Amino acid sequence: MNEIEAYLLQKEFNRVFPQYKIEEMLGHGNFGTAFLTENNNVIKFTLDPGEVSTCKALRGRQNLNLCNIVAVDKFYFKFQKRSYAWILQERLFVNPDGQSKMKDSLYDFKHAWFTLFAGPISPMSNDDLQILYRSNKTLEIDRTRELLINYIDHLNEDESHNRGLTESEIRTRKEDSLEFFDFINDAYHELVSICPSGKIDFNEGNFLFDVNGKMKVIDFQSTDI
Repeated sequence: MNEIEAYLLQKEFNRVFPQYKIEEMLGHGNFGTAFLTENNNVIKFTLDPGEVSTCKALRGRQNLNLCNIVAVDKFYFKFQKRSYAWILQERLFVNPDGQSKMKDSLYDFKHAWFTLFAGPISPMSNDDLQILYRSNKTLEIDRTRELLINYIDHLNEDESHNRGLTESEIRTRKEDSLEFFDFINDAYHELVSICPSGKIDFNEGNFLFDVNGKMKVIDFQSTDI
């Protein structure tokens, strides 16, 4: 969606739904565009049916690890002659310090699963990882957590890093990565308890922070669609 289309959508939506007045565009991705509303929520217009399905299940709940969803509805955009689903949700923020830690932690999380747990003979896909979490495979999750700890304890021996980290830096890296690893586990428990078909996209842009600095998952998908 270009700037002109976004402007026209904003005008048309505000006329049809004045109670959710859009003020400005925040950004856009592969499936939709997000806007800031007058009351400091976010409205996302999306073409992703999986996201819509999961957000409908989350709607109206106060979530600990997942973005709160206020409302889900449809809107026909006359200019494009296309129907969008729109999702009114809690506004989350980029936290510079938090994003930097999360980026390293997400790298360690993926390395632990896709390299250390899977090994060179049995490659694992993102879908395989989703199944492990959705099925609550405790033994596999606990084993990978231990692999993560061992990996970070010996990070200076990893030729791909070779950064000469201090003991304090290693300790902090381990604490941050374990906190993220446990966050994903908690987020999946919360998501699947509400929406059994829900899944998390492990993209760094999908982890933002609420007004209190608590990290939350901002984007959702579904295994059913």
